[in-house]
Amino acid sequence: MWSRAVRIAVEVLAWFAVAVGLIWLLIALSVGGEAASGDSRRPFPAELRGLAPMLAATCLPGGALTLVLLRTPAVARICAGFTGAMVVAAGFSFRLVPETAERAEPFYQWVPVVAGALLVVLALVGWRPDGERPAADRGLESVLLVILLWVGAFVVGVWALLLSGDWIGAYSDQESSWNDGGPESVIIFVGLVAAGRQALRL
Repeated sequence: MWSRAVRIAVEVLAWFAVAVGLIWLLIALSVGGEAASGDSRRPFPAELRGLAPMLAATCLPGGALTLVLLRTPAVARICAGFTGAMVVAAGFSFRLVPETAERAEPFYQWVPVVAGALLVVLALVGWRPDGERPAADRGLESVLLVILLWVGAFVVGVWALLLSGDWIGAYSDQESSWNDGGPESVIIFVGLVAAGRQALRL
């Protein structure tokens, strides 16, 4: 029972790490676009240019690999521990994004820090591999639920991508999209994908 609870918690936190990685990927695209155009609306800290791609390239694949390797705890624990440490770093790095300094900095900073630290702790605790489940006989309702969840995820994902061109106000003729539901849309998108994946396993 304890092992199953740890495994479920690690899975949830790994999905959160994927969401954090996606947010940093969109920040990296925005900062990269600002650098390419040479026309910035506000100055960005120099550290943000290097941190954004690095955090995207560690949190996103780290969370995904943890999910893939969940049934092989020996390897998944190493991946989860590393990913948790990077999510902690991502949380502290959110203070460099100009909009978070003006709005909900404690939320953007401390939620990832706590989630990442918890992921590291759970990686140290460990869990046993889950037994193979018999194939579920899914009815039409289950299939429709999965389709609905993934269509919803697609719609939210398109919205997040539409915001990504100027994620943090990189261009002089556009306002920042950070406070127009950008980070929230990424979390909702990942949550819907996770729910759809879970529905396939029911």
